[in-house]
Amino acid sequence: MGLYVYKIVIDTNVINSRNDIIAMTKLEDLFKIGIIELLKTDTLLVELEKEIDISRKEKVKKYRTIYGENVVDHTTMKSIYFGRKSNFEIIYHTLWGEYWKMGGAYQDKIHDNSTRDALHLNVCWINEVDYFITNENKIIEKRGELYAKGFDCKIVNPEECVELLENDYLQDFKTKDPIIIRERLKETHKILLGSNQCQFVDIKDPKTNEVIFKTHLICDKFCVEANIFDENGNLLARLYPNKDPEIIYRGVSLSYCGSENQFTLSKDGEIFLSSRIVPSGHIIFEGKFFNSEGKLIAEAHKKEFNYLSFMKNTQNIILPPVSD
Repeated sequence: MGLYVYKIVIDTNVINSRNDIIAMTKLEDLFKIGIIELLKTDTLLVELEKEIDISRKEKVKKYRTIYGENVVDHTTMKSIYFGRKSNFEIIYHTLWGEYWKMGGAYQDKIHDNSTRDALHLNVCWINEVDYFITNENKIIEKRGELYAKGFDCKIVNPEECVELLENDYLQDFKTKDPIIIRERLKETHKILLGSNQCQFVDIKDPKTNEVIFKTHLICDKFCVEANIFDENGNLLARLYPNKDPEIIYRGVSLSYCGSENQFTLSKDGEIFLSSRIVPSGHIIFEGKFFNSEGKLIAEAHKKEFNYLSFMKNTQNIILPPVSD
C-alpha cells in the first residue's frame, strides 16, 4: 500500500475559523490524522497582519508555512525560498492580462489583492504543491489557461478538493473512511520515498558501491548520509550523519527550517533533495539521485519512486518490489 501525503495550500478566503465550510472541516479531519498537509504561504501571513478576527489567525497557526519570492510589501521580509524558479510574471499576466509593475503599495494600476493572488500561486509553484484551495472565482476561471502554460498545482474549491482526494483514497486504500485509513497509517514504516514506505534506505552506485543516499538510526537519532550529484556528474554536496553538510558546487543552496520540519537542497532552482516531517510523523524524502557519471540511479517525486532494476533488497534495506 502506498501512502502519499498531499500538500494543500489554503487561500485566505477559505480559512474555516467558524467551522461553517463543510468541505474544509472534512479536510481538517484528514489533516488531524496526518494523511494530508494543510499549508499556508508567507503571503497569507502578510494578509492576516491587520486581521481583526483573532480566530482566523489562531486557525492557521498549526499549518506549516511555505515561502516564495520576496516582493515588496506583499511577502514577509525573511522570505528566502529554495525550490523551483519563480513563475510569478507568467502567473500574474495569465490571471490579470497585464504585466506586474514594480512599486509595491505605490503601484498606480495594480492593487494589493491581485498581486497577492499571484504570489499565493507562485509559492505553490515553487514548492510543488498539489492543491491550492480557493473560493476566488476569478482564479478558478483562469486555471485552464495556467495549466496550459505548465502550472501543475491543481486550483480547486473546497468541495472539489474533497471529491478528488476521496477518489484517490478509494483507489489507494479501497476506502474513504478516515478512521480506517488512520488505523492503517499506524502500521506503516515512517520513512517515505515519494509515497513508498521504507524502514531503511541504502541507495548505492552499482559500479563503485559509493553511497548515494542512505538513512541511519544512531543512538535513536535519525540521520542521513548522501553524496548528491547532478545530471552531469558534478558533486553538489555531501551529507554526513551527525555532522554539518558540505556544500561543494557553486550555485547550490541548502535550506533547513527546524521549526517547519523541512529541508531542501537545490541548484539554480532545481531541487535535488528535500525532506519534511508531516503531522503523522512520517519523514518524506523526494529527490533525484545521480551517480558520479551523471546517471540517474533513483528518483522520488510525489507518488512515484523509481529505481534501476539491478538494485536489490537486503537485510538492511526495505524498498518497494522491483517492477518486471
